[in-house]
Amino acid sequence: MREEGYPVYEIAVDDEYDLFSEFYRWEIAVSVACSILYVNPFDQPDVLDGKICTSSKINEFHENGTLKEPVPVWEDEQTEVSTREDLGDLSQCLNYNEIITRFISKAKSGKDYISVNAYMSPSEESTIWLQQLRRTILQCTNCATMP
Repeated sequence: MREEGYPVYEIAVDDEYDLFSEFYRWEIAVSVACSILYVNPFDQPDVLDGKICTSSKINEFHENGTLKEPVPVWEDEQTEVSTREDLGDLSQCLNYNEIITRFISKAKSGKDYISVNAYMSPSEESTIWLQQLRRTILQCTNCATMP
């Protein structure tokens, strides 16, 4: 993980029983973080929303035999870009680098996170490319990133 650019924090434990104290430590840490951030860790609106959305998609598939694809906001011969974020008029953008630049310019440094959902054939080359993209986004935005 460290080699891929993720921040890594290691905690040494002397034996397997110390693992239980780590569970306790991190339960307290999550409670404190949630208190500071005014987040109720037991309120899971996104989980419920995800379940409702998933059920809706499954029902739609059973009824129609297909899934409704999002309308791309930009595309070329090899790439389609879909987003819920308003990126303005993209008709003059020549490549996906311009789209990514426009998208990440909306990120709030240190407050947002950016996740890239790339539907690509898994390969060493695509993994390297996605990690480079993730690192670049991190450097440009100071936002947590996930490929």
